[in-house]
Amino acid sequence: MLKSHFSPFSRRFQTGNVLFMILIAVMLFAALTAAVTSSNRGGTTSTRERGTINATDVMSYGSAMEKIVARIMSNEVSESALSFENTIWQYNDDTQIETGAMFTRCTSSDCKIFDPAGGGLDAKTFTAQDFDSPDSGDVKSGHGIIYALSVNGVGSAAQDLVLMIAAIDVNTCMGINTALNIPNPSNAPPADTWAGAVPYDGTFSSAADATGEIGDMATQLVGKSSGCVQRSGGTYGSADNYFYQVLIPR
Repeated sequence: MLKSHFSPFSRRFQTGNVLFMILIAVMLFAALTAAVTSSNRGGTTSTRERGTINATDVMSYGSAMEKIVARIMSNEVSESALSFENTIWQYNDDTQIETGAMFTRCTSSDCKIFDPAGGGLDAKTFTAQDFDSPDSGDVKSGHGIIYALSVNGVGSAAQDLVLMIAAIDVNTCMGINTALNIPNPSNAPPADTWAGAVPYDGTFSSAADATGEIGDMATQLVGKSSGCVQRSGGTYGSADNYFYQVLIPR
């Protein structure tokens, strides 16, 4: 009679191996599940992180322009003689926003914000959003425009001189407001409209027009010289967000 070569010890060893392999398989499956979950969450985190970086860039640019305007005006240049002429900022129909014809009161480089002999600042653009059917009369996403409009609670009721960066993404917009301690109600930027505002051309209206004012609807922005606002009823819905920086409170 042949005797088995497998002792009770060897059978226990084999059983232990099987259990060990099952345990390894379970651990690998758990690790894979965690990796996929982390990857999915990472997309959102990465988007928010990019929004924070973009927010810092936009705010820094607004602050730099504010300081340059103040420096130029300290050299006896009036608020009506500033020039923001540049060929970079455009409307969606590719026409230039800030043309030389708008700033006839500026007769030398000293009053030109984007001239190396004046303010020395570059006309910068920021990360653009792609829209299927952009309105031809709107400012291109990520481009700038200078407005004469009133920000409620900043200066008097007169129109202020304001830089706006158009159609920035919602994460950048909310990141700006978070950095400036401005609430984002219902996890969205404050909404307002400024349809009555006009591009600055060296002139201001004598009094604020309610349709050209920020802060009458978005009360979170009252008294805030910079922030980000969603254009109420705008063409691009939740993507229709504008950074603003008051350059001269009036």
